[in-house]
Amino acid sequence: GLCALTDAYDPIDLRDDTIGTALPDWDIRIADPDTDLAVPTGTVGQILIRGHLMRGYHKDSERTAQTLTADGFFRTGDLGWLDDRGYLHFHSRLSELMKPGGINVSPVEVEVLAGQVPGVREVHAVGIPDPARGEAIVVFVDADPETVPPEAIRHHIRDTAAKYKAPHHVLYRAGGDLPRVASGKVPKTELRAIALAELGLDAAGTPRAAEPEPGKC
Repeated sequence: GLCALTDAYDPIDLRDDTIGTALPDWDIRIADPDTDLAVPTGTVGQILIRGHLMRGYHKDSERTAQTLTADGFFRTGDLGWLDDRGYLHFHSRLSELMKPGGINVSPVEVEVLAGQVPGVREVHAVGIPDPARGEAIVVFVDADPETVPPEAIRHHIRDTAAKYKAPHHVLYRAGGDLPRVASGKVPKTELRAIALAELGLDAAGTPRAAEPEPGKC
């Protein structure tokens, strides 16, 4: 059910861009995904909620501990942040985080940065397994590769953000050629599979063995 809501008298920008403030009898905490400890206001973390919730899974203490914190907060699996007025902002799904070199990188941030490059019409970022880095960042870009080469995207991100947020692979796709669900959203799981196949990698991120030519062994 609802845990936060905007008010009818809120300015339009708050109603459009936020989820709202906590409803009565609900608590919202933004926490470090690894420790469940609260992060500073304005910092992106996992959204934890406490209120009119289940008490746990029936006769399954292990699953309950995976889902609920010791003080009764539900781990939503969503990332977000609270502003200084207490309004909740959605960021992305925790499962979509990319981890090059073990560092958490938000696909949304990479998409926004890459989208600032002139000539980029649409961009989607995913992480794929990489034996050396843990994960590699792949961006699917709707742009002309001749006017927007991969290095233009990498240089822009390195110049405006941390270097580790720059994509390791840039794949070009027209927006109409990207897989989409009924809502129009591009599913990350399908993008990962497409990236691995196009880069000639297996599920572990290692190069696939070349198939023998017909008639040869």
